[in-house]
Amino acid sequence: MPLPSATLPAPPSQLRQSYHPDCGAAINSHFTLELHASFVCLNAAIYLYRDDVALKHFMWFFVRRSHEHSGRAQGLMRLQNQRGGRLNFQDIRKPGSDN
Repeated sequence: MPLPSATLPAPPSQLRQSYHPDCGAAINSHFTLELHASFVCLNAAIYLYRDDVALKHFMWFFVRRSHEHSGRAQGLMRLQNQRGGRLNFQDIRKPGSDN
């Protein structure tokens, strides 16, 4: 016999644990910035890996920074999910060229 629906917990996406919508919007904005910073650092690392530039130690610095930024973004996304917020992904545009 199925349980009455009143005894079943709500799905996690419907639970908002004292979580103001402005806070969720700020977290969404911040993890978008972290993902953008990760993308920029990875772009710099790829540039420094080129044979005509050949700055391998600087490349590894930017690879580590890229991983740090993406790790922080993942942590913010995890927080947003735990608190019942909605993830709102925005476009991450590629960095402009300095030509």
